[in-house]
Amino acid sequence: MTKSTVDQPWALWDEVCQSGGLELRVNDRPGRDADIEDALRRALNTPQGTASLQHWLKQDANLPHPQVSTERFLVELLKSQGGFALMMNDILGTLVAAGARRSQQSMRIAFKFEGMTDPIVNTLKEFRETVARLQRCLARRYLIPDSKSLWDLWQVFSDLAPVAPVARHTPPDAFPVVLKLASTGDRTLDKNLQLVAELVDKIHDLWRQYGADRQDVIRAAQALSGNAADVKRLRNQLFMASDFWSHSLLASMVQMQVQTSSGALAAQPVNQRLSTILTSFPSKKVWVRNTMRAFIHVLNLPTWRRRHELYSV
Repeated sequence: MTKSTVDQPWALWDEVCQSGGLELRVNDRPGRDADIEDALRRALNTPQGTASLQHWLKQDANLPHPQVSTERFLVELLKSQGGFALMMNDILGTLVAAGARRSQQSMRIAFKFEGMTDPIVNTLKEFRETVARLQRCLARRYLIPDSKSLWDLWQVFSDLAPVAPVARHTPPDAFPVVLKLASTGDRTLDKNLQLVAELVDKIHDLWRQYGADRQDVIRAAQALSGNAADVKRLRNQLFMASDFWSHSLLASMVQMQVQTSSGALAAQPVNQRLSTILTSFPSKKVWVRNTMRAFIHVLNLPTWRRRHELYSV
């Protein structure tokens, strides 16, 4: 995948359409796979009258604050196949309930369709494995590091490039987009700082989903109920908006850029500490690449290609 494919939802959609062989339009009429685009339009609140999802995603990507992040697009793409997954699970349940086995050998199951000479043939074991793989694919989510890991990252910058307490404790109410830093003169450090900037942007994106300013996000965190691990993780990430984490971290990043480019701070020890903690974080690029590979595999399943016929059955 190219860099644009990882970074831009419109490029992900283009990859899905091309590699998945989607038929969206036929002679200016909806094609057999138009239901995917329709589901994404609804989920992403695409304005009425937009020529195509692809066109709107490109427009959105050029906005100062795009509505659709890579993660959100991929999650909605996965959710669009919830009906297909439910149907496959129901078929599996029916086959198991019917006792589709003969002594110790799995029976071969053939799905035959009118007008088609190549039926889908599976053993029960193969069909069960397909359903399990489908469920694993559709359950994928990108996890932002937990609050403890984020504070550990902040500590690295606080140790190496501390900022004045006054600047640290006066965060703005809104969550600005992180601007690209000037080069430090060290390519590895530039790359590490860019990864941190992207992470801060990701946290700001998360906070914006729950409010326009810090008070909104704090109230949203207080409203979250339950002690499930994912709820507690989200609650702690939202409560970080009440503190100086991102504001102070960004100030330290600027300080680090100035000090390393002037020679006052050596890049090598900074890279050692940053690389150690950054490699422990989940990689967005790896998640996108693996998720796309798994999703395109789903689109090429014979049962998916003939899902409309299976729905009718």
